[in-house]
Amino acid sequence: MSLNRHFDGYFDGAHATILSLQNADGSIPWFKNGVFDPWNHLEAAMGLNVIGARAEAEKAIAYLRNSQLEDGSWWGQLGSAVPIDEELHQFTNKGMDTGQQIRDTNFIAYCATAIWHHLCLHQDLDYAHANWPMVEAAIDFVIALQYPQGDIRWTARDAGTPEEDALVTGNSSIHKSLSCALKLAEALSKDRPHWQHARAKLAEALAHKPERYDRTWEAKDRYSMDWYYPVLSGALSLEQGQARLEADWDKFIIDGFGCRCVAFRKYIKKKNEINIKLFNFYENYIFRKLKLNSYINRLKSEQQLINRFKKIFGSPKDTIVCIGDWEQRKHRKFKEPTKGIGFRNMFRKNDFQVYLVDEFRTSCKCSNCEDGECSKFREIRNPKPAKNNSILSHGLLLCKK
Repeated sequence: MSLNRHFDGYFDGAHATILSLQNADGSIPWFKNGVFDPWNHLEAAMGLNVIGARAEAEKAIAYLRNSQLEDGSWWGQLGSAVPIDEELHQFTNKGMDTGQQIRDTNFIAYCATAIWHHLCLHQDLDYAHANWPMVEAAIDFVIALQYPQGDIRWTARDAGTPEEDALVTGNSSIHKSLSCALKLAEALSKDRPHWQHARAKLAEALAHKPERYDRTWEAKDRYSMDWYYPVLSGALSLEQGQARLEADWDKFIIDGFGCRCVAFRKYIKKKNEINIKLFNFYENYIFRKLKLNSYINRLKSEQQLINRFKKIFGSPKDTIVCIGDWEQRKHRKFKEPTKGIGFRNMFRKNDFQVYLVDEFRTSCKCSNCEDGECSKFREIRNPKPAKNNSILSHGLLLCKK
């Protein structure tokens, strides 16, 4: 079945765009040579399937089948880590090789939805049988990460994802994937009662255990997907679903336009309340005077520093400024660190070329011969009062070569 006969030409642009993004191995990234995750990859594959590009859709599914890890999972990259070109206002490939890879349980379970979708479209049981091992391994991997309370961990327990937590949107999507997996199992005469049990426990957590979600990070209830995904997933009863939609309808829905992705109304309202209370206080003349004096003194201090720098190291034509990068684990990936940004901008405003230097292993590589490893050699008395020995000081380093 194809929608082309119903919407002749309407999806040609989407069809061409997805095909232009699909790589030779069948994978479909977010953008050309960009990040990849199984969930968005399968969304694109199902789109191709609906508009009649079955061969390309099956090529995309084959890529997942061939790249599945032995335990049933896949690696994927988070879209929130995608770098953005600030001037062009679009995604960029710069730094993509260092993007964080995770094994998101929602991503992994979604293959069941794609194979059930394919079976509904084409009634091809042979194809479903061929992909059953992939679906079975993925679903078993995901439900093995289910907590006793019913919620499912957001990722596999890897070094880069230590948080023991669950996501409402992710768990809702997993619930839908489990429903598709069970329908697929029934169509192929496979009995999987432990999947049914896992889905029932997950539905119970989504419907009645909100405390199981967002335990280690900020609550995500400002995102509309957390609002409507539990309803779409079928995890809630009809009455619960209607009550949930009605409760936050005005928060997320804009009449005549659609649904907001994020609701900032509560934040803006509270911010305005605080601003009104503080306005009269900061209207006092003394605050404006102090702020102006602070600004003038900072400019004087910065100019004095630049003048001394030019006197010692030379003018911008003769000097390039290199500053060590900062390791900030909570900083947004692929972005220039905010720590020290004012200091760097000060040099840039005075026409100096400023570069960040990756400090990885700079303290142990010899800057003279480049290949040599440096080590500590200077012995000093142990500064700890209870110790009466000598230790190597981490100050001067000596090349082993």
